[in-house]
Amino acid sequence: MKKTVRIISFILALALALSILVACSDNKKRDVYSIGSVSITDDLYRYWLSYYKSYYTKYFSDIEDTEQGWQKEISEGVTAEKYVLDVVDTRMKMYVAALKLYEEYDLELSDESKLIIDAAIEQQIEYYGGRSALGNALMKSCNITIDTLEQVYVIEKKVQQLNEYLYGERGITPVTDAQLDAYYKESFSRIKYLYFD
Repeated sequence: MKKTVRIISFILALALALSILVACSDNKKRDVYSIGSVSITDDLYRYWLSYYKSYYTKYFSDIEDTEQGWQKEISEGVTAEKYVLDVVDTRMKMYVAALKLYEEYDLELSDESKLIIDAAIEQQIEYYGGRSALGNALMKSCNITIDTLEQVYVIEKKVQQLNEYLYGERGITPVTDAQLDAYYKESFSRIKYLYFD
């Protein structure tokens, strides 16, 4: 069983790597997830995959950023690599659905949001010591450009704005404290103690 899961994981990783190589060879972005005219392209996927891999290796001691580390089984039948891929795939599906809703609700980024995104990019440029240094760091870490990083910030801002539009205090279907309390009691009533190692 373990061997079969490893073989399948290897084949999936190889397929993803080959699709990325093909995409890089002709400099054309390929859709990984799409709904209608809205899509998450391979460069965006690479960014978030790199981000989550980095996050999990930093905060979870049982995941090491090595070939063997990613093949380590972290729960029954689930390797670290499969776990992170599942997290990223779930996130990408949520993002593409949210972007479609954003389009359907005819929402637009405010000038303030655009300024925040520009400031975030400028902060990264300053941190790395220049635009070319940031570009090199992005290429080295996840093979993306500064424009792709800006796209990431725009998508995250749109998803945040959609959430506020739908469920915020003045949203069209706000979530009340009573609903949150009821959800907590129904979903977490068996948890009495939390242990932090």
